[in-house]
Amino acid sequence: MRDGNWPTALHSIAAARMAAFIGPRFKSEIKPAIEDVAVREHRWGLYLALSLIASLILIYLAYQTWPPLGHLTLALGAIVNFKVFSIFRDKENALNAARRALDGVVNAGLFGVNRAEVDLESLDNPLPIFDAAGFFGAYDKIRHIESFGPVEKISDEPQSYDNPDLNMPPQMVQARMTRTEVEHYTDSQGRRQTRTRTVEVFDGILLTLDVPGPFDDSRILISSRRTSRPRGIFERTHIVAGKKRRHKLEKVKVSSPRFNKLFKILGDDQMETHEFLDPDRVMRFLNLVDDLEQMFGRGGRKLSLLITRGKAYFAIETGKLGHTDGFRGRAEEMATQIETVAAQLALPHIIADHLKLTPPPRYEWDKDVLSKETKESLA
Repeated sequence: MRDGNWPTALHSIAAARMAAFIGPRFKSEIKPAIEDVAVREHRWGLYLALSLIASLILIYLAYQTWPPLGHLTLALGAIVNFKVFSIFRDKENALNAARRALDGVVNAGLFGVNRAEVDLESLDNPLPIFDAAGFFGAYDKIRHIESFGPVEKISDEPQSYDNPDLNMPPQMVQARMTRTEVEHYTDSQGRRQTRTRTVEVFDGILLTLDVPGPFDDSRILISSRRTSRPRGIFERTHIVAGKKRRHKLEKVKVSSPRFNKLFKILGDDQMETHEFLDPDRVMRFLNLVDDLEQMFGRGGRKLSLLITRGKAYFAIETGKLGHTDGFRGRAEEMATQIETVAAQLALPHIIADHLKLTPPPRYEWDKDVLSKETKESLA
């Protein structure tokens, strides 16, 4: 049951702010770019396929009838298909140029989003930190990793995964990881056979938020997915009889049966875990799950969260986020798509508002208080 004291449907609020912010720019900049894409959309790919099929049929029939006629039909078919292909190539190049222009106006200009692929060998790659949190199973291939949002420099000191506070993570990262499994079996003739299959380990977003208040290295792990014990930089140890032992996380239950059913809760300190998961934040957490499920389907329920050292590390199986550069259709459809992308980009702020965490810097379009100049432009 929801209550007015807890934030809800914040993705709708983000979309509404975006709609208000782009009002003046939609007509002057975005709509013309959309219409340019719509005008340049074509069916010459279909025409090229039909031309090739028709040419093959005619050439076959001509050769069956009279070989010289087949030679003539082959030459004419080559000329026609080359002409159709030339038209298709020119129109496709023009369409791609129009889409790149629209992508620049909306994604780069309006959203201010850097959607660069993250270098897996660089220290900007966030996967080792989230992997150390125990969010992923064994994976052997990273199919996709892409950053969203501005990257803010936290420190001039060299970055290091031994000290995650010195890193400069992007506001949000989208990643997809898979594992290849080999199965051995015996067929009906008694021969030994092998087959492989690709198993998806994770497909969603990774983000980090600050937790307000005093903090130490104690850990709270909340997950609806199967997780392993945090290790590496997140590992806690103590000395017993002169030997180093790893701290074992203890199971914790809260007062909400639904929360206990959705999530497995582990913590180093039960009192600290209950203090963080007070009834207010538990209800906010459930509201967040409802909002994520509304945005991403049941994948929004697959959420893992590790809280330690004043940071909250999230992994949410959202699937691939929507992009506006893949737009096809009318300007009205594009307006709806822009609102959807705005809601997705506002996820760090939505989650922070839900769970009473420290929100990252907002995008210009998602600020509660706009500048005087912006207010005047929106008036």
